[in-house]
Amino acid sequence: MLKKGLTAAIAALALAACGAGSAESAPVFVLMNVPYDDFYRAELTKNPVPVDAVTSATVAKARNAKLVGGTYHTGDDKALVIEGVTFPVKTDEAALKGFARAASADELFALGSYAWTELAQVPAFFKEMSVAGGAPAFGKVQGLPEVAVADVKGSVRTMTRRGDYQMKLDGFDTDPEKETLYGVIVRTAQSDYGMRRLENIWRGGRELGWNVGHTKFIKDVNPTFPAHYKTLTGTTITGLTYITDKAVYNVDAQVYLPVLTGCRLKAENAALAAGGTAFAIEGELPRDYVPVYDAGALDGGAAADGRIVWSAQNKPGEYEMKITDEKGVYETLTAIFVLSTDALPAAWDAEGGRLVPVGGEDDFKNYLRCVRELTIDGTAVNPKKAKVIDGEGRLDLSAPLFKERSAVTVRAAGYPDLSFEAARR
Repeated sequence: MLKKGLTAAIAALALAACGAGSAESAPVFVLMNVPYDDFYRAELTKNPVPVDAVTSATVAKARNAKLVGGTYHTGDDKALVIEGVTFPVKTDEAALKGFARAASADELFALGSYAWTELAQVPAFFKEMSVAGGAPAFGKVQGLPEVAVADVKGSVRTMTRRGDYQMKLDGFDTDPEKETLYGVIVRTAQSDYGMRRLENIWRGGRELGWNVGHTKFIKDVNPTFPAHYKTLTGTTITGLTYITDKAVYNVDAQVYLPVLTGCRLKAENAALAAGGTAFAIEGELPRDYVPVYDAGALDGGAAADGRIVWSAQNKPGEYEMKITDEKGVYETLTAIFVLSTDALPAAWDAEGGRLVPVGGEDDFKNYLRCVRELTIDGTAVNPKKAKVIDGEGRLDLSAPLFKERSAVTVRAAGYPDLSFEAARR
């Protein structure tokens, strides 16, 4: 009787400790839609500011599983929000009550947060979830091997179409064809920051970008939510962590993030023959910004006192000038400008299906390097992405963009437009 009574008392204590309905529940492994803030909360140790969802400016990209694989979204045909990642979770049946159950993993892609579907087998990695007072809480990632990555270099540009900061890594990325990238953590000595697909992460994580409050709208995202990243400005990145379905990669990289000035550099387009053009700084540079002017790749180029000059040896095209801070504290300001000519060094050869030189071969090669856009029957295409013209001027007239007879216009920076009719082959 004493043994039986003691066992009953222990069972009652276990029930009380675990909470009603969850005593001795067998673990369940599911695939679950985990909001970004929940996903990163246990991974970040220094940044209490929540990680927001991503509001996609283009519905098609948020629905493109190849582009944002591993995420999920909600919304309609007018606006979509990428709320977080779809991740293996260990929990119990009681914790799943009240959350939507999906019929399959594919269905989770367009369902809301905490929707789940049961996994047929124990996953190699997961986060553990508990529920207290109806609020889910997730632990750190378990089960993934940690891989140290060294000798990675990073370069930074500021005030780009991708954000106030845009960083490119040399020496590391992930392969979207072989692994799913769930998230990236940027670390400094002072804090840590969770990055999200589409707004912050592109090209397998080789490129990252974020806003700190200067820019409200960026490519593919409208609007941005910079609160989580504000303290990154003027700091040095000491490392990055990439979480994939194959490993947790700890990347050793030292990258300084210069202080933003809020200024813009503008340079006027000009005729190549003019020999000079004007530039101006929009806004007021900080008092301790010591400017160093750089005319870039211009032959005989110089920049000072609001004027850029060059020699007659240059060719038409796009050029870049820079103003850097001598002390390296503040951002580098850049401006792109075009030097143009009225001479067109190319013509259309209908029989050969290609552009051919008119005049010198060097001028023709420079023209091809400057091609930025083709318009085919009113549709503008990026020649690099569409691959409809090669480096020697041949058009792929078998491409679906071409009709039996198509009106084509070639636009090259610094040159007049070249228009002609091309026959499909």
